[in-house]
Amino acid sequence: MKKITLLALLLVQNLVLLAQKPQLVPPMGHSYIVSEVAISPDGKYVLTAGGYPDNTVLLWTEGGQLLKILDGHQNNVSDAEFSADGKYIFTLESKTRTLNLWDNQGKKLRKLPDLDILAVCFSTDSQHVLGGDFDGNIKRFDLNGKLVQTIKASDREINKVICSKDGRYLAAGDYGGIIRIFNQAGELLNTLDGHGQYAINALAFSPDGQKILSGGYNYKVRLWDWRNNKVIKEIDQHRTVISTVAFSPDGAYLATAGSSENDVFLWDKQGNLLQKFQEDRINDLDFTPDGKALLMAPWSKSAKSYDLNGQHINSYSNDASPVTSVGFSPFAPDSIFIVTGGNGTHIRLWDAVSGEVQGFLNQKDFNTPVAFNPQYPSVMLAESGDSLYHYDLYSDEHIAIEKSAQVSHSSLVYNFAGDHFLISNFSGGIQLWREGDQEWEEIWENQLDSNQVTSLNFSPDGQYFLTATNRHWVPEVLKIIPEKRDQPYNQQGFPAVLRRVDDFTTVQQYGSSADKAVFSPDGKYVATNETYGLSVYNRQTARELFHISDAGNGVFEIATCLAFSPNSQSVVVGFTSNVIRQYNLQGKLIRQYEGHLSAIRAVSFSPSGQFLISGSNDNTAKIWNTQTAAEMATLMAVGKEDWLVTTPEGLFDASEGAMEHLYYVAGIEVIALDQLKDRYYEPGLLAKVMGFAEGPIRKVSDLDNQELALYPDLVEAKLLDDQISVQLTKRSGGIGPVSLILDDDIEIATDVNPERKANFTINLQQYAKHFIPGEINKLSLVFFNADKWLPSPPHHINYVPGSKGKDTPNLISLNDRSDQAISNTLYALVVGTSDYKGTQLDLKFPDLDAAAYKDMLQISAAGLFGNRMQIKLLSTAKGNTRPSKTAIRAALMEFAAKAEPKDVLIVYFSGHGATWPENDPSSQFYFLSIDNENFDLANPVNRQLALAQDSLQAWIRSVKARKRILILDACNSGEVVKQLDLGAKGSTLNTDQRRALERMKDRGGFFVLAGSAADMKSYEDPRFGHGLLTYSLLNNMPKVAAGDKNNYIDVGKLFQEVRDDVPKLAAALNKIQEPKLIGMEDFSIGIIKNDTKYKLPTAKKIIISSDFSNKKRLDPLKFKAEFNSQLEAMLANPELPFAYYPTDKAQGLHYFINGEYEVIATTAKVTAYLYKSDQENELETFNVEGSSTNVKALVEQVLVKVKEALAKLK
Repeated sequence: MKKITLLALLLVQNLVLLAQKPQLVPPMGHSYIVSEVAISPDGKYVLTAGGYPDNTVLLWTEGGQLLKILDGHQNNVSDAEFSADGKYIFTLESKTRTLNLWDNQGKKLRKLPDLDILAVCFSTDSQHVLGGDFDGNIKRFDLNGKLVQTIKASDREINKVICSKDGRYLAAGDYGGIIRIFNQAGELLNTLDGHGQYAINALAFSPDGQKILSGGYNYKVRLWDWRNNKVIKEIDQHRTVISTVAFSPDGAYLATAGSSENDVFLWDKQGNLLQKFQEDRINDLDFTPDGKALLMAPWSKSAKSYDLNGQHINSYSNDASPVTSVGFSPFAPDSIFIVTGGNGTHIRLWDAVSGEVQGFLNQKDFNTPVAFNPQYPSVMLAESGDSLYHYDLYSDEHIAIEKSAQVSHSSLVYNFAGDHFLISNFSGGIQLWREGDQEWEEIWENQLDSNQVTSLNFSPDGQYFLTATNRHWVPEVLKIIPEKRDQPYNQQGFPAVLRRVDDFTTVQQYGSSADKAVFSPDGKYVATNETYGLSVYNRQTARELFHISDAGNGVFEIATCLAFSPNSQSVVVGFTSNVIRQYNLQGKLIRQYEGHLSAIRAVSFSPSGQFLISGSNDNTAKIWNTQTAAEMATLMAVGKEDWLVTTPEGLFDASEGAMEHLYYVAGIEVIALDQLKDRYYEPGLLAKVMGFAEGPIRKVSDLDNQELALYPDLVEAKLLDDQISVQLTKRSGGIGPVSLILDDDIEIATDVNPERKANFTINLQQYAKHFIPGEINKLSLVFFNADKWLPSPPHHINYVPGSKGKDTPNLISLNDRSDQAISNTLYALVVGTSDYKGTQLDLKFPDLDAAAYKDMLQISAAGLFGNRMQIKLLSTAKGNTRPSKTAIRAALMEFAAKAEPKDVLIVYFSGHGATWPENDPSSQFYFLSIDNENFDLANPVNRQLALAQDSLQAWIRSVKARKRILILDACNSGEVVKQLDLGAKGSTLNTDQRRALERMKDRGGFFVLAGSAADMKSYEDPRFGHGLLTYSLLNNMPKVAAGDKNNYIDVGKLFQEVRDDVPKLAAALNKIQEPKLIGMEDFSIGIIKNDTKYKLPTAKKIIISSDFSNKKRLDPLKFKAEFNSQLEAMLANPELPFAYYPTDKAQGLHYFINGEYEVIATTAKVTAYLYKSDQENELETFNVEGSSTNVKALVEQVLVKVKEALAKLK
């Protein structure tokens, strides 16, 4: 099966959209300057080409949405152009002089590597390409690469070739400054000589074909009447080489720009200056087909369009940078962290266990080397300026290490012991640093005779290090032409050098020209990219074992990065040709890794050798299986803090910020992420790829074989009075259900077209109970394909019940507090389940959580809703209505009979939840009821007892309140119930659960606050007698109110505070818990004023597990277990200001009791000590004695004394 990347998008050739393969489009862009731009003849699409070493061509919509990467270029793209009929695209690679021909679907039709042309253009009939070669010829090729005509145009290289719009003429400009014009038959019509001996760098025909605009290396622009060999206007206002010239489509305007100046000039058709506006060093420009704007390629990673007054319209870019640093964490356990970086804002630390991703820097440093400490869980970042930064990965503490010089850094490496590191800069400087008692210390600094140290590497024993420095120039990928001069072999560099760490003396040299060098892990070998290839040497003798310089494809590839395998038996090499190759120590190719879209910049093995990670100029890092060379995942930094993970099969995981930039493309149709999200979204994807998460990766249809069954096309949806008349056109996926949505989220009808008609009418009166009379109600129609899995974008209709006529454009905010304060009602169902059937599922605090939340909600909501509140508490606490499935349904049905659209609904659950079937896109979320006794949801009886997601959604849908909140304080996965940490309610929001809750939010209008992020636990905290999530809610409600000038509790602000607060609370327990927000809308749910009386949980003092033994450090009486059991029972009293935490370690202030005992005959003498964590000496000493056969009584005696001592500590 052919593998594809997620970025291989398709465009169709016409407006008839057949079945297409959907492709996820990440926010990629050029990593270096844009060198060329082009616009399709209809103005709908834009091409941008990146200069070396970006080497990519991107296809965009006119509005700036990325559609496709035209991949496979090995070199700088010197030209990219649409054909006149819009059906074809060509791209020309300089130096290799390879012409690539594409159709307008983005499919490469053919690669023509042997044309040997410098300049190229499409013929006006779009059936040929015309190219100028080194020998002064203009060659006409058909689209299969067959030469059909040769015109001798000059004795010099042809630098520019153009065709007139009517196809009658062609012109060629050479390196000697001469322009010659020919007819189609190749007959010379005229010769223009006006740029001296300076090469012609820019040419354009006027739309009528009667004039030519030329720009040269002599800094001048000439407007010619070419028939009469007359200069109409010479423009000499440029101060640099002319890079580009253009006529507007109507011939009324001219545009010119220079390669090294910051001005774009706009002229009238006679060459009189009209406008000059600033943009950095223009490489290329063109008018849009309507003549109203200019598209240009400035000296940046973004193409831009401006109107003719110089006002910016669009940018064609995404924030992107090369990935130049990659690595797996080498400390035990290995590979749980991954680092990727390059540009400072795009450095990411990936936690492969939790799925969390962290960014570090805000500055856009061009290159920020980063390295793991081999022995300690930390990472070093070489930010430009006067500081390095050392980050502790577990404490999140970072220490700035001050340097003496304000420089940017090229390389950073630790020794194996992790107590020294080397760092180099772009000026040839190298520093050695050592870890001191209190801080890192600089040991020495030395200077090399080179402007850039490009590679540093410690020997395994730490006694030596390798240096490699840059060559005098950075070449492009060059085609070897024996008869031509200036071959890449002639560019002499410097050898890799082995030096002593202690005194910097040279020990050995390897080769003669390399800018990368690495040791093998066993220290026996050195590998370098000698003369742009790969050489492996004996470390001691510097004898070259083998050299590889040419893959045999006629293209000289440059080796850019190297890494030995952990067993020292092979070496991987990254090339500018976008591939990675792995060789054994005999120089035999073992395997090849393909999938990157641009030059490889970094490679690194995992410590076990199971994985390889690579970084590229295409803005991504990729993880590979080293046994099969299969791509496993792609990692991408988005913006300053967001991220994306994808797999070749089409699954993805992403931060919420990144999801805002993602979408799919099928043909020319952009499909919103939400339309396919259910099918391919896989939370916790990286952990599954790396094998740290339980269960297999969810199977999805292979995108390479999955034709997109498109939903019907909407022709018209017309509102008249209280009816919507709908007309559809059937497409590849047929006609499926049509959902009626209120306020973007609330599905009030799952199918208003049950008969699957192409033309039908919706009577809105039957849904009147959901609408607010006299106000605008925002409706949406969503059309599904026949298989019900692909929805259309929503079609919006503004509806005022009872009004006559069409929909109204002016919306009234449903978040306006004025209507809340007048007539809204709060409905809240608060459910806590501590006591399940049997004992396996029982929890401690959910009943207390629910009662406390209900009380705080009632107090705070009274200020906003007055007596318009209905809050129902269901819990397993004595005296309350138990939360059976029947009771939950009855409560929601009661709300449904009373609630109105303007009301607010809150549903709170504290207890267990699970998903079934697991690892399945159709899995359901189940809230376990009091009648469940285990997590075996494969048993249909258990599923019937639990509350299924679809049932809950149906019950909630019947409640007409438009504002809906779900608070979920802990769920559980049946897979891990027997392995729960002490104090953990359960593993909340595993992959299936997160996906199910996302669907609940999308289809039910819910905003969800869940206890923790994917595959992590939600904890009960004995300090507060609550789950951390509930405690944080209770504690932050007054704080949010105090921060609002009107004392409102806005739910959005509250949930964000909780999300930030809970991880800090969990850290005090040596735990990790990070709540997750799914969807969000900011509206008020209460008021707490200064005089509002409320009660917050008070933090109790913690007593951790105790330790008892005899003098031999043994515990034959099992005194420790009995003591801790009774201590826990004693401290369970909610009136006591102490709480028991079953661990022998804790952060922050806490107490503990240790002791010893001695048994003489049948008498046991016990001595116990009460300690406080911040004091060395004991606070109290307790002595008791009793029968050694009655340990329970002995413990009771000690605890009597402990209780008395604790009373003094209140």
